[in-house]
Amino acid sequence: MGETAIWLAFMFCLGLIFVAGRKLSILADRLGDETGLGGSWIGVTLLSSVTSLPELITGFSSVVMADTPDIAIGDILGSTAFNVLLLVLIHIITWRQTPLFAQMGGRHVLPAAFGIVMLGLVAGELLLRQLGLNVVFLGIGPFVPAILIVYVVGIRMVFFATARDLAEGTPGDVAAAAPPGAQSGTVLAIAGVSVFVVAGGAALPFIGAELALQMGWNQSFVGTLLIAIATSAPEIAVTMAAARMGALDLAVGNVFGSNMFNMVILALDDILYRQGPLLAHVSLVHAVTAMTTLVMTGIAIAAMSYRRASGPSIAVGSMSLVLTLLYIGNAIVMFHLGF
Repeated sequence: MGETAIWLAFMFCLGLIFVAGRKLSILADRLGDETGLGGSWIGVTLLSSVTSLPELITGFSSVVMADTPDIAIGDILGSTAFNVLLLVLIHIITWRQTPLFAQMGGRHVLPAAFGIVMLGLVAGELLLRQLGLNVVFLGIGPFVPAILIVYVVGIRMVFFATARDLAEGTPGDVAAAAPPGAQSGTVLAIAGVSVFVVAGGAALPFIGAELALQMGWNQSFVGTLLIAIATSAPEIAVTMAAARMGALDLAVGNVFGSNMFNMVILALDDILYRQGPLLAHVSLVHAVTAMTTLVMTGIAIAAMSYRRASGPSIAVGSMSLVLTLLYIGNAIVMFHLGF
């Protein structure tokens, strides 16, 4: 396949995932209204799992069919970093109203903090394996059961925190539940649209491997930047739509919920990879993306936790610039270290 053809194939998959992802986000939001659940909870759980379908399929295709573990982990970590960058997009869209970070409260700090814990487990194992500590647990890395436990505990805590906020009247509107028949129709529609996401996501690892070969790029860089952006297309679509509608709880909840779910996908990729622990077969350069994302998430938590008596804060506003510079810096480092 020629260079032009491979780029066209990449752009086609990107467009397919973006369009299907936007439709999925609309359907997920409708299902949330029909079930009577709050925006923050829907964003962290339902919407995040729906918009993370490309990462799930790409990871499965990478480790089972294409045998490209660097693309698998690069996609997950790169997508996680890109998701945090989407907070900047929300900030820009809402700046003329009330700036994003001024509206976000403690309800989003919890999933963001659990995301840091899960990402720290991955970064820790990456570094320990490079130091020669090759621990294997039932053919998988020890981070796998740890991440799954943290995710279950985290989702449970987010659920109870959201329920408490709703009971106390904290923002997070809850709609009356629709009849079961309406919910079933929405679920079927989600399943139908998901087919297109699965098709685009399954092709990306093969396209990424060919793109790396054609351009002379390392698979770690291709996975972290290009494939990650492509699989984040649904997050881009839902972030833009939710921010314009003023549904910030949904948009921000989706960002941090997707990052938590991405770590679960990485654990599943490790289970499916039958050549041994996944993190033992990838480049150490992925630790750079993991550490960068940890810093970016910490900055986001600081911005959400900061409170001013009135008016916009230059310090909080500048955090969007810092997040952007960190993401660009990570891309540059990945490009140079990948060769």
